[in-house]
Amino acid sequence: REAHSPAQAPEVWTHLSGRATPAADFRTPPDYRLMRHPVYLGFILATWPTPDTCAGPLQFAVACSGYILMAIWFAGRDLIAQLAERYRVYREQTSILLPRVDRRHGPAQC
Repeated sequence: REAHSPAQAPEVWTHLSGRATPAADFRTPPDYRLMRHPVYLGFILATWPTPDTCAGPLQFAVACSGYILMAIWFAGRDLIAQLAERYRVYREQTSILLPRVDRRHGPAQC
């Protein structure tokens, strides 16, 4: 079994070593300026449009979509607790899953 280095899990290593966790840095890469969860959108688009939707794939798509919606709620709650006003402003400027560009101001700039 291979040992893991601190670089592979910095938060866990920092906690176990008793050091203070560094402040979180909030960045918005290009995809995240249009919507908050582009990876989740991609996964939803990959699971729903199946040509032969019988019980198995339909249950999988429903379960994954439910999981994603719960994950969005929990992640948003945690990010508000961690980043406070910076994340609130970002959340107001971007949509959750579908791209939204405000024609007056363009994509969110955080």
